[in-house]
Amino acid sequence: MDDSKQRSPRFTIHQLVEIQFSVETFFQAEGINLSETGVLCSTESVIEPYTKVFIMIEMQLKEGNYTLKTEGVVMRCEKENGNFQVGIQFDSLFQSEKEKLKEYLEVISEEE
Repeated sequence: MDDSKQRSPRFTIHQLVEIQFSVETFFQAEGINLSETGVLCSTESVIEPYTKVFIMIEMQLKEGNYTLKTEGVVMRCEKENGNFQVGIQFDSLFQSEKEKLKEYLEVISEEE
């Protein structure tokens, strides 16, 4: 994504992200970066822009693990290095989920 269009800072991640875009189509993607508003993943699968997806991201917080489970919308899907980079914007996060995500981003930023 163009950095000038991003609303919040992105942090590099190297972890699996689970994505579901139809009732029985679950697959894993490699997380590239994460922000308060979305995630960029690399996957072998094409997902058309504006597709609604369900996302699960395991987060290691100071008090233990937490799995973020939320919906999102694919904003872009571009072929790069034999895989597809899929940019997903979070669609609806509860305040408690936003706080956990923000805490996780703080943990990541301390590790960089």
